[in-house]
Amino acid sequence: MKKIYLLAISLIATIGAFTSCSTDDLRIDEGEGKVSLDVVLNNDVKVESRATGEDIDALMEDFQLYVYSNKGLVRKYHKASEIPAEGLWLVSGNYHAVVWAGDSADASYTHKYFMGKSEFAVSKGSTATVQVVGKIQNTVASVILPDALRTLMPDLKMTIGTTAATLDFDYNNCATAKGYYMIPRGETDLVWTITGTQEDGSEFRKTGRVENAKAATEYQFNILYNPSTGSGMGGASLEVNVDESEIPVEEEITVTAAPSLRGSGFDLSQPIYSSAEKFESKMAVFVTASAQINSLLLSCDNATGWDAATGISGSSTFDFYKANASVLAQLKTAGVYMPASDEREGQGCGYNAETGEDIEKIVLSKAFLNRLGNGSYNITLTATDANGKSRSAVLKIEISEAAVVTAEVVSFRQVSAVLAANIAKAEATGFGFNYRERGASEWIRVTDVTIDEARTSFTAALTGLKGGTTYEYQAFCDSYVSTIIKTVTTNPNFQLPNSSFEDWQTPSGKNAYLVYASGDEMFWDTGNHGSATMSKQLSTPDNTLKHSGNYSIKMKSQFVGLGTIGAFAAGNLFTGQYLETIMGAKTGGVIGFGRPFTQDDGPRPTKLRGYVKYICGTVDYAASGKINKGDPDIGVIYVAMFNGDSDTYTSAKGNSYTGWGSIVDTTTERLFDKNAANVMGYGDKEFTTSTAGDGMVEFEVPITYSADGMPQRILIVASASKYGDYFAGSSGSTMWLDDLELVYE
Repeated sequence: MKKIYLLAISLIATIGAFTSCSTDDLRIDEGEGKVSLDVVLNNDVKVESRATGEDIDALMEDFQLYVYSNKGLVRKYHKASEIPAEGLWLVSGNYHAVVWAGDSADASYTHKYFMGKSEFAVSKGSTATVQVVGKIQNTVASVILPDALRTLMPDLKMTIGTTAATLDFDYNNCATAKGYYMIPRGETDLVWTITGTQEDGSEFRKTGRVENAKAATEYQFNILYNPSTGSGMGGASLEVNVDESEIPVEEEITVTAAPSLRGSGFDLSQPIYSSAEKFESKMAVFVTASAQINSLLLSCDNATGWDAATGISGSSTFDFYKANASVLAQLKTAGVYMPASDEREGQGCGYNAETGEDIEKIVLSKAFLNRLGNGSYNITLTATDANGKSRSAVLKIEISEAAVVTAEVVSFRQVSAVLAANIAKAEATGFGFNYRERGASEWIRVTDVTIDEARTSFTAALTGLKGGTTYEYQAFCDSYVSTIIKTVTTNPNFQLPNSSFEDWQTPSGKNAYLVYASGDEMFWDTGNHGSATMSKQLSTPDNTLKHSGNYSIKMKSQFVGLGTIGAFAAGNLFTGQYLETIMGAKTGGVIGFGRPFTQDDGPRPTKLRGYVKYICGTVDYAASGKINKGDPDIGVIYVAMFNGDSDTYTSAKGNSYTGWGSIVDTTTERLFDKNAANVMGYGDKEFTTSTAGDGMVEFEVPITYSADGMPQRILIVASASKYGDYFAGSSGSTMWLDDLELVYE
């Protein structure tokens, strides 16, 4: 029998019940009502091997649920676990919720698609349960092929589909396969074709269609073989019977959210600070679940302090549902308890068998809290319900004489950070921070702080820090300096990947040397992609001349070709990618210039520094108006900083490119322009003679900016022959580079 599942996320109301609680109530604003959303997917189940419980769970964790008011979208959720187990509060008014789930493939054996909509209204103080039913939107097809033709026509196949896509059903899959179709807009029919090879070798073909095919409907195609009537196959015939049946719902599966825990009047995710014996009221934590709770485990990491406060040895870990009754009685006497069954109704707590909801409350009395000694108490609460769903939360209590407590940094970037601290004493004033570089002796004092509205914490925004530097900081107030010193390390300033050219991929055959390790992302590239087609490598690793490490990069200008057929090419390096080679009357390459510059804030690089060795050859390949034969060649290194604007280009091959700071095509002399509108910084250094000595020498390329703002891309180009773009230079010119770095001043 075919099984159909009704999948529901049961998220029954919980907060609404708090309206009858005591002083621990979670209050609502006037004009609001609470809504509990159930998401239901009407889903037919195929063969067990393809429709497991895991598939269903995955579907319920990958849907879209949008809630709209008359003004537009107000809530959206992408999986069941995101929907609040305690429901959601909405302002009074009219709403509708829409759910989508699955994959709306044109045709698939496995992917199904669901969609549904539900309208509802919210009124002041009301609690509503809204069920959003996502009905299957697919038109479904299955096929039964006649066993009698399994040997006579083993390749018998039925193809079913629309103009968008088709699926094949044959003897290999028809016993279990179903096809799920999304009929395109403007179409209404499912079209089918039966094909096979007859005994005489000729093709059998028959076509037809199901007109006005419906969604959420399965069409079972039963192919009937009659060996004694009709034409074809020696007087036999095939008939197609189509059984149309609406997909029913026969079984219900409920997928529930895990319990939730929240503090009454305080944020459970934030620490609670107090001096010893200064608590002014009890603390309560509400636990809500969409199924009956059967375990509520409490565990405190400060066993000594906890046991001293309860007066019960070994009481720092226990389960409210499983502990011995006498132990629970002693804990209640000490001030740690859940309301008794006869007390819960008046506090809006307990299990509701009609709705399936369960609300429990854990109380730490004022007397108990004031018996806790100085120290830290991390109290972990873990709730588990009858569906096996569980969730944990940690109540953090800090007891000390501190007026302020240094907290973890809120955020940090290259040259800025936001420091944070908690206020432990309400009467404290005069807040601030001390900070310094780690290792420094003197503190820098900051009193420009922002205090939160509840007056429980304060922050300070620091600027002008150094990138990649560790700072220490501590909070203070007028009469107290926190003994807790925290650290923050700012993000390092952007530097060039593989700037010492240690990582390479060695070519095989006519492949190019690549300036990055296998598995890494490309940052640098060279003209090797073009020259390698002629078994030449312009830029290679060199272990004989280097500043540090194992390698430098060696860029040798040379003629690339056979005999007189070919062209001069400069040894080169650039941040970007060689995109394609253009062959023709003028052979060259298309190159994308510029890589992302990922500096969040702070300084821009002021110069490029590194080590170079240059051998200046005599020009033997000239370019009119640029450089003449017999002239000394010119090596060049230049830096360009781009804003976020991208260059676009379509090559002679019809390939379109974008997303680069500049796109170069050497066959058309479409070259980099330092005056382009998106260039906001530039600098270069030319080498008109060979560098001194046998080793490498330090060099710098200052960068001059023409616009404000943070660059988005960086271009670095090095060439042994400056006019290599014009196929001009010296075959005797070679440049080595090593240990490049961006300097920030």
